[in-house]
Amino acid sequence: VVTSSSDYTMSCADASIPSSAVSHAGLRRVPSLVHRFENTPDVSKLVFVMVGLPARGKSFISMRLARFLRWSGTETRVFNAGNKRRDTETGIQDARYFDSSDSANKARRDEIAMQVLEDMIAWLESSPDAFAVFDATNSTRERRKAVAERLGKQGGIGVVFVESICSDGDVMEANIMHKLSKSPDYAKVPYED
Repeated sequence: VVTSSSDYTMSCADASIPSSAVSHAGLRRVPSLVHRFENTPDVSKLVFVMVGLPARGKSFISMRLARFLRWSGTETRVFNAGNKRRDTETGIQDARYFDSSDSANKARRDEIAMQVLEDMIAWLESSPDAFAVFDATNSTRERRKAVAERLGKQGGIGVVFVESICSDGDVMEANIMHKLSKSPDYAKVPYED
């Protein structure tokens, strides 16, 4: 753990970036670049971890990103925690289910997300070169930390966190209306509710 820039400079004093990665010799010993290179190694498997509040466009971005990556020739799949939740949960999933102060429901949502993460890792391990998108809110630091640690333990998988931020009220309203009309979560709920 680096506690200051001077500690970081000292820790990188003997490190360098291979010449195959950076052609300019002077740049190969720049501490911030060495750190960046060490933390973003070349990998054949990459996970995009979506982050954001509901109705901010995470699933839209996930699907568009996957479509582009497949078009460019990379096997890519989206792993959506909401779909898993809808498939596995039998009880009512109303606002109380998503209440962050309800520790039992929060633990269950975290468990489902981690199950989806494990499914994603298993899929990645079965393919020599593949990208995956982990589509879940991942809005708490503890969830993001757990995801990063789990993927870090796996080894050979690069990780990119993608945060979707939307503060445009009209866009959020349109997203909510779309979700109300299309999501199985609201199929039997009257619009007024």
